[in-house]
Amino acid sequence: MLIIGICGASGSGKTTLAEELASTVKHPPVLLRQDTYYRNYSHLDFEERRKLNYDEPSIFDHDAMYQDLCDLCAGKPVPRREYDFAAHCVAPSSGWISPAEVIIIEGIHSFYDARIREMMDFKLFVKVDPDICLLRRM
Repeated sequence: MLIIGICGASGSGKTTLAEELASTVKHPPVLLRQDTYYRNYSHLDFEERRKLNYDEPSIFDHDAMYQDLCDLCAGKPVPRREYDFAAHCVAPSSGWISPAEVIIIEGIHSFYDARIREMMDFKLFVKVDPDICLLRRM
């Protein structure tokens, strides 16, 4: 199994790179998007959830991502995680992700958790001028 990590600023092109890379692999890879691993703050009202800093490492459930990665490496399927960006909360799962020979992990803090980082065979950091990232986000 090959695990590739892609990290970079918001708007740097991580998702585009991950999707392009995935399209070149002979057998469809697993694409784990860190954005689907936001912690569930549904106990907060919408305005409180809207004010959370979604770009800091503690906003993500690194334990859940690590466990899913371990399960995939062990040949077990994992739930397809979803996040409702409009409501700022975890959405119901939409099925299962089956293990694959290649796993691509992308996210702004995909290198943050040492356990996950150490499982990666390749680490790609996408560096783009901050002005370009800002323009892309707008």
